[in-house]
Amino acid sequence: MKVIPVIRALVAAGLITVGCLALLLNYPMPVAVVCFGLPSLVLASRQRLHRSIRWREFAIAIGVLVVAIAFNEVRSEFFSAANNSERFFRSPSVVVPFWLCIIVTLYGWLKRELRRQLVAGGH
Repeated sequence: MKVIPVIRALVAAGLITVGCLALLLNYPMPVAVVCFGLPSLVLASRQRLHRSIRWREFAIAIGVLVVAIAFNEVRSEFFSAANNSERFFRSPSVVVPFWLCIIVTLYGWLKRELRRQLVAGGH
């Protein structure tokens, strides 16, 4: 068994945990966003990182970004209680289940990755 997938999963779990703690401890939101975004780079395979991006994937990423920005602008423009939504997303009743869901998903990723290595290794 190679140790690299285990290390990658532990680093990703650590980053997600730091992001959730940043939400709970009222750190600026960009700290949490960076901590939630970095695991996708940690978990991506070397082949996936080095291949060129497809137009469809690029369009989806830009579309999600535009929708997120538009949602944030509409929320802050029309709702005077915009701070309430941030307080909602920082509450332990949201952060803890989110953290648990991500950790369970990481465990599933790790099991698949280790199984794939066993099959590829011929054991």
